[in-house]
Amino acid sequence: HVTGVQTCALPISRAHVGGIFLNYRYQALVEGPGRPAFATRVSLILPSGRASGASDRTGVQVNLPFSKQAGRVYVHWNAGFTWMHAMPGLAGPENQTTPQFAGSLVWNTRPMLNLLLESTLAFQPSIGAGLTRERDRITTISPGVRGGWNLSNDRQIIVGAAAPITFDGGSHETAGLLYFSYELPVTSNR
Repeated sequence: HVTGVQTCALPISRAHVGGIFLNYRYQALVEGPGRPAFATRVSLILPSGRASGASDRTGVQVNLPFSKQAGRVYVHWNAGFTWMHAMPGLAGPENQTTPQFAGSLVWNTRPMLNLLLESTLAFQPSIGAGLTRERDRITTISPGVRGGWNLSNDRQIIVGAAAPITFDGGSHETAGLLYFSYELPVTSNR
């Protein structure tokens, strides 16, 4: 089992951190010949401060990610959803579910140093003209880098940084993302 902590993207134009993710991952399949790795993830989203935006609400995120290695390049694809509590709605606060799909390429340039190119597609609930419920198609492309250090007893520290660019309709926003994870050993009771 692997645990970690991550935060939402920090917009460059604001001084607001956003929600904190507490992650739980389960390694259901290990990669093998003709078989990708599969490690489900469930994240509890906790607000980090005052509710000033959509990224600072209580929620849950579930993802079903698959991975496959081809030489020094890793390919990842993912499907899941994010459920957020008390988001602004037509008749006041309401719970909202956003389906999402993602893919990434990871180039292992050196041991424990990776260059990343990630993308996501989310269908965010919104309120349209005439007060109708709609779903906005939101695409994010995020170049980044991550590195790590092996510690004693099969533990690791992983740090990373990325510059996500989000496209929503005709506009776009650039942000910064910092990542820190303390990885514990994987154990099995089987």
